[in-house]
Amino acid sequence: DHKLQISSDVYAEVGADKCPTGRFYPVDGTPYDFRKPIFMREALKKQPAGYDTPFKLTTGDIRLSEPESGRKVAIRTTREAVVVFSTTGMDEDYLVMGKKMCSHLGIALETQELPDAVHHPHFQSIVLKPGERYFSQTTYHFSA
Repeated sequence: DHKLQISSDVYAEVGADKCPTGRFYPVDGTPYDFRKPIFMREALKKQPAGYDTPFKLTTGDIRLSEPESGRKVAIRTTREAVVVFSTTGMDEDYLVMGKKMCSHLGIALETQELPDAVHHPHFQSIVLKPGERYFSQTTYHFSA
């Protein structure tokens, strides 16, 4: 019963190996359109295979909320992307809050540079050469 919103106009296509192919597609009119808040249960109806998807961020803003409890997390990042992992199809032998890990029990929002960037020259470089410095910041603001 969570709502997700991502400031992204494009997502990166991934292959069977879950690595980006190098192609971006507009989110408009697709199951990948999270520009306005959408309930994850509704998004998953449109994308039954789930999400393990990189989204190229436009402003670095990601929001996740749970309307019944009022809990919210606002994520702000300087990273290039967020990978949304819906845990679809997971059936694991560990417990999460006393429940066996199963499909859709959680969601991961992974701020990072686009995965597999070393194989896609049009992605932001992830190579850090000797003497170079890199700085990024991701903040999480929780409220109820």
